[in-house]
Amino acid sequence: MGKKDTRISDLEKYLIELEKRVAGLESLFGKTKTVNDPPLSLDFANELMKKVNNEKTDTLPAGYIAYAGAVRSDKGELAWDLVRKLEDLNTLDIEGISRVLAALGNPVRINIVKLLLDGPKSSQELQDELNFTSPGPFYYHLKELISSGIVSQPNRSSYQVMPQKIIPYLALLSAAFDINKV
Repeated sequence: MGKKDTRISDLEKYLIELEKRVAGLESLFGKTKTVNDPPLSLDFANELMKKVNNEKTDTLPAGYIAYAGAVRSDKGELAWDLVRKLEDLNTLDIEGISRVLAALGNPVRINIVKLLLDGPKSSQELQDELNFTSPGPFYYHLKELISSGIVSQPNRSSYQVMPQKIIPYLALLSAAFDINKV
């Protein structure tokens, strides 16, 4: 066997090993979706329904609500998923939920958060990018976002959306889009 044949044989073995490793990872994380794949459709929802049907409960309605997301930017990668029992949604802090929804019920505030998704910014940078000529209205909107927990202030005059809040925020925007669209 020549040097070229040995290299090809080694590459084939390496490729087989990589395929096994990828298959193992896919089995851990579920089906891998590529750009050309059709939408995930109801696969995830069907898995949740199986979970509901396997539980023995006298409480109806019963079920699960879930959201997930994965984002890659020049700042890094984020992945997040959350599943809640339907009956637990009735025990959530309604005041806090209302504060978040009210804070995002204004286009200016959504634009502030949108800018902060790129990373921390100073108050002056935000005002300039949003064309605020007076700081009063800007700080009014910023205060609402901070009190709702969407935006934080890691140090003086610097604001950010904490990484653990980015995927939930984007999921909330996506849900609002779907509610508005239907």
